[in-house]
Amino acid sequence: MMRCLLSVPRNRAAALLVALLASANGASAQTAAADELFDCLIEPGLLVRLESQVDGALREVGVDRGSLVRAGDVIARVDSGFEEATVDLLRVRADDASSIEARLAQKEFANVRLERANQLLEREAIPRGQVEELEAAFKISEAELAAARKAQEIAVMELRRAEADLHRYRITSPIDGVVTQRFLSPGESVYQDREIAEVASLDPLHVEVFLPVAMFPGLQVGQTGSVMPGLPGATPRTATVDVIDSVLDPTSNTFGVRLSLANEDLALPAGLRCQLSFLQ
Repeated sequence: MMRCLLSVPRNRAAALLVALLASANGASAQTAAADELFDCLIEPGLLVRLESQVDGALREVGVDRGSLVRAGDVIARVDSGFEEATVDLLRVRADDASSIEARLAQKEFANVRLERANQLLEREAIPRGQVEELEAAFKISEAELAAARKAQEIAVMELRRAEADLHRYRITSPIDGVVTQRFLSPGESVYQDREIAEVASLDPLHVEVFLPVAMFPGLQVGQTGSVMPGLPGATPRTATVDVIDSVLDPTSNTFGVRLSLANEDLALPAGLRCQLSFLQ
């Protein structure tokens, strides 16, 4: 809890004087904050280290340090010969409609025989027992057709499961970015928690800065600042506050702030030192 050390004014004139002084001090502090430069650091918007969901040997690694990737691009593949063969087999089963076509033909034939038998029954040309046998045969053909359709539906589901399992052998990038490190090469073994590559998102970038506690009350999410990257030929860029730490550092009497910096052209690399000033 913060305690106020100012004494309570004894009359309205004194109260007005205190208010005017406080207002002047606040305005000068805000102006000083706007003019002051703070050391900052430009970091990747997101840093992802990619691992394999399965154990095995790397068949290929399609990227190297500095490669630009899009979300969904395949970074590497783990050897999956058995899984690929399984998918091929199940695809043949899922695409095979011969059993359904045969059962459908049997049903149509049984239906024709039943209709003829009913016509003969109306003329009392055949016994009712023979018609009942044909009715039973027709119902059996219907059940066999339904079973064939269900079997193909199950085959399609098994194919989807096998394809999902095969997808686990492909390591894809979840973000747009640049490969900052490649840890493994084709032929090396992969297993859980062993990293294959690291991808950094460069748009937007994050600007990290520590500010004095005196600025905490006046800083708000959405406020803009001017960032001057420490890069020859660079020009100031506008960044927007998106995170303000709620836990202050009592040792340095500062608090952390993160700003978002647009970098659509990818002209700015991450890891740059910079200077930040807040716009009035």
